[in-house]
Amino acid sequence: MRRKAMAVCLLGAVLLAGCGGGGSAKGVKTFTEPGTVNGEVTSAKRNESAVLIKAGGAALINNAELSRKYAGKAGKADTAVVLLEAGKAVIKNSNLTSDAAGSAGILIGDTAEVEIADTALSTAGEQSPGIETRGSGALYAWDNMIGTTGNDSAALSVGKDGSMTLSGGTFTATGEHAPAVSASGKGWINAATLTAGNAEALTLEDGAQLSLYDCHVSGNMPEPGGNQKNAAVILRRAENSEANATAPQLLLSGGTLRAQRGNLFYVDAADASIVVKNVTLAVDVSQGNLLLTSNGAKSSLSAYGEMMEGHLVSEEDASAAVYLCDVTKFTGDIQLTPGPGKAEAPGIALYIDGTSIWVVNGNSTLRALYTEGLVKDDKGLDVTIQGKDGTVYRKGKSAYTVTVTGEYKTSADFRGAGTADEFSAHAAERPESLR
Repeated sequence: MRRKAMAVCLLGAVLLAGCGGGGSAKGVKTFTEPGTVNGEVTSAKRNESAVLIKAGGAALINNAELSRKYAGKAGKADTAVVLLEAGKAVIKNSNLTSDAAGSAGILIGDTAEVEIADTALSTAGEQSPGIETRGSGALYAWDNMIGTTGNDSAALSVGKDGSMTLSGGTFTATGEHAPAVSASGKGWINAATLTAGNAEALTLEDGAQLSLYDCHVSGNMPEPGGNQKNAAVILRRAENSEANATAPQLLLSGGTLRAQRGNLFYVDAADASIVVKNVTLAVDVSQGNLLLTSNGAKSSLSAYGEMMEGHLVSEEDASAAVYLCDVTKFTGDIQLTPGPGKAEAPGIALYIDGTSIWVVNGNSTLRALYTEGLVKDDKGLDVTIQGKDGTVYRKGKSAYTVTVTGEYKTSADFRGAGTADEFSAHAAERPESLR
């Protein structure tokens, strides 16, 4: 169902990049030149937004109460509390609400730009994201409170070629299939709290480059039932993926990531890159894996200064490279499990630098092991490392055995590892008008 929702979102991004949709967009207040909004503005008609900004228009929205109230089905035209076909909006100290289906809180179209600070925004309808960018639309935000309660309604939705730069604030989505962030564009988020109450916290598809710095992220997935691949973070290839599409990339630097249920990271069919640096990672190992990769995925997980615990699992139709760097400690096991097909080189390749350690707590099978660091069990005993054919590379006294189906070396090449940067490299200066 998430695939269906994401396909709808991406189709909209392609066909309706400029906003307006299949009908004619209308606004209670429409701007084709600069103007201001304050006080109360309410939209109550089917194809109508509270504020509409067209080419040449700009709006300063200050101390305003903006709302969209419509109980019927969504119309052909795109609607939002604030809809930008083009132009710019500066929003501060305001309250934006919508209970309409298919109506975003703020919808930022191609070439449009929004700066927003100290504002509360909420939507209650289905398919009604809090803030959405389409085309090359851009968002810059400081210390806002964004919440959605409808199904398929991400708190933040970054479309292909769109961008979001945020500092501070809380972003909460509580509907089914409603992540805190859904991304196929670029996003840099600092010191924010991102929570999904009934879905994965983060969804990344082709083109996504999402970086979170000192954020607190939590996904509360529903009971898995027949789907054992729920996760706090999902990275996937889009159904209609282009051949030259950029693989999804995720950076988590500082802060926390928690899976209330299910896996922590799940990579589905994507050539995804995950980098974690000094993040507190929390997953219930009795209910889910630290990393699960399947469906042809070729992914990497690079850890810097981490204390990680859990299962690293690849299905036979996928592969992953895991890098332990800069005093990282991984406690857990590594498994290769049956899948619907077979990859050319299935399984997980583990790279351990000289400062890091793998504490093995169960018999493990991996594609390759390159270790300059330690491989011991939780009692400090060396584990036995052997080949698939039974060749013993290192005899240990531990009860656990590590089986390497491919290459084993006591040296490691980290050129394939992902890297981490700082938020300061992307941060936008908060304008004086929003201080």
